[in-house]
Amino acid sequence: MIIDFSFGGKFLGGVIQSRYAHLGANRVENSEYDDIEDIFREQIQPDDVLVDVGCGVGRVINGWLYQGHTGRIVGLELDPVIGERTKRRLAKYHNVTIIVGDAIENLPCDGTVFFMFNPFNEAIIERFKQRFSVIVAPQRNPRIFYYNPKHVTCFTENTGWQVEWMTLRSTARFQAVKITHQWDSIPHSTGHP
Repeated sequence: MIIDFSFGGKFLGGVIQSRYAHLGANRVENSEYDDIEDIFREQIQPDDVLVDVGCGVGRVINGWLYQGHTGRIVGLELDPVIGERTKRRLAKYHNVTIIVGDAIENLPCDGTVFFMFNPFNEAIIERFKQRFSVIVAPQRNPRIFYYNPKHVTCFTENTGWQVEWMTLRSTARFQAVKITHQWDSIPHSTGHP
């Protein structure tokens, strides 16, 4: 709650049902700050461009700001009510941009760290994967961190992707994977639980 109050003035916990389930969007569910810290420990460099795909109310962005990230941060949110509220709340942070609309169409090509907390159904994850492969710059070493990876098989069953299961605290609510695209090599999956 301290981080929520520091970066937003109120508690941001809870679950919000998606008004866009018919478009493949899952409900807005908040990441725990301990899990965010665990996932990104030693994973973010000062020049990384952080992208929260399906940012909801912006708790992951709060976590990144709390960790001291001063580089570019982009939040993508489909729901205009939630997205505009998050945009207003984080407007004073000049390194943060909230984009309201289709996350797949608005993926920033300069992104290097992409976070997803099970934001979409399988068909939309496939769209994300295809768009990522086309627009993201491979020379920037882009990484996807997929928390509660319900559709990780979209990556493990296709060539071109490496999936690494992350070790989180025993009290973490969900598992997480780190995914990289292997533009020039054969992929493999490691450490499946």
